[in-house]
Amino acid sequence: MMRRKEKKNFRESTWMNRTIWALWVFAFGVLYMIHGNDAAAAAVLMALIYPAVALLSVNLSGRRLKVEFGGGGSAEKSRDIPMEIRLKNESRIPVSRLRFRIQMENRITGEEQSISAAVSLGSGGEAAERFTICDPYCGCERIRIRDAEICDGAGLVARHIRLEEYTDAVVLPSIETIGIPEHFLDSYDMESYHYSSRRPGEDPGEVFGIREYQSGDSLRAVHWKLSAKMNDLMVKIPSFPIENSLILLLDNEEDPESALPPESRSALMDLYASLSGTLAEKRIRHTLGWYDAGEGVFETREIARIEDLWEALPHVLSAPFSGDGISTVFRFLESGDRRKFSNHFFVTAQAERDIGKLERYGAVKIFRSR
Repeated sequence: MMRRKEKKNFRESTWMNRTIWALWVFAFGVLYMIHGNDAAAAAVLMALIYPAVALLSVNLSGRRLKVEFGGGGSAEKSRDIPMEIRLKNESRIPVSRLRFRIQMENRITGEEQSISAAVSLGSGGEAAERFTICDPYCGCERIRIRDAEICDGAGLVARHIRLEEYTDAVVLPSIETIGIPEHFLDSYDMESYHYSSRRPGEDPGEVFGIREYQSGDSLRAVHWKLSAKMNDLMVKIPSFPIENSLILLLDNEEDPESALPPESRSALMDLYASLSGTLAEKRIRHTLGWYDAGEGVFETREIARIEDLWEALPHVLSAPFSGDGISTVFRFLESGDRRKFSNHFFVTAQAERDIGKLERYGAVKIFRSR
């Protein structure tokens, strides 16, 4: 809605200037006809010549405009992020006036903000427009130039141009320590583990070492082939698994009939990031998984340290929510990554869908944001 209003204002300004110009020509034309005033005739002549000159200037200028973004980075919610748009006219023909709209779209909430700006650029001239982003909700802010047009100084003639450059700034989620019950972490997939070569454990799936049989050892631990060669009973020392096959699934596939409001989407991202941060603090390796509706792919990022989470967050926060009716579980299973994980943390803010299908591949724990 805001975008349409800004574009409408540009058009209204052009038509208002044209109306003033027409009234100018009419008034001085009447003055000349009544009084035969030479000054009035000159004013009418100049007014009639000006649009042709303006049309030529507007159509020749703006052919080599360069746009660069500065500032950006990241900030917490409701904190200002300073931004700058630098424009340079690399042509010898000056740009009388370049007016445009700066659009800022939160990729998570879908909300837009926009401001209007206008600059003049001489031959080889430069100009900068500074502004700030402040958003109470987390997400990746996509900043673009929209509805750019070159017009003459009087605003009678305008030509639309396309400036495709954009940049991103990140409004970070609030990360808190989440209480995760220990039994939530006890789901194992023996085929997915990496095993320690330094620490013995209790799993016979991988061998840490070999020793002689001792009273009380299970016969299932006997290494029969080696025992035959050694003429003595030898048993396998099992290895200790060092990695849990755990994935955090972000449920950003909405039911088309009940889309989440911006505050609920932001709260969901807070919970998702907090769960990952808590696991990273506990040195529990895990994987983030989410569907990127913009790219049409299911994305994953492995997290071993808190630094990995900070690197992954801009990618997670730039993935818009989808409302095509397909569930997150279906997207995940369709991606082919299902066999890598035996423990699934499903993070959602709505009624979960297709959880039964996910439970076929391992344990599922549901975390719901407020």
